[in-house]
Amino acid sequence: MKTSKKNKVFEDLLQGLEEIQEYQKNDKAKEFKTHTVNRISVKQIREQLHLSQSEFANAYRIPLSSLKNWEQGRRMPDATTLAYLISIMYYPKEVRLAQLAFAKSERNMA
Repeated sequence: MKTSKKNKVFEDLLQGLEEIQEYQKNDKAKEFKTHTVNRISVKQIREQLHLSQSEFANAYRIPLSSLKNWEQGRRMPDATTLAYLISIMYYPKEVRLAQLAFAKSERNMA
């Protein structure tokens, strides 16, 4: 994600928070626009990386059964996992490098 895109995301979030504060002060719902948050598609993230379910699960240390359940809509990722998946969506290489560095440090500690 480029810096300008990061700044835009931050600015949008900040604007939303300011709108919430203003809404709470004035109780004028008609003056404010609402936003719907779309669920992320775990399958889309995986497919954008051109990985099979097994490859994605192994690369990012996600239980394959959990991945399959999310993709098939039987379960939803919890908040922590959702944050992790969003990180993978925007920074797949960096997350993978962090995983590899962590695995290396685990081996060195053993």
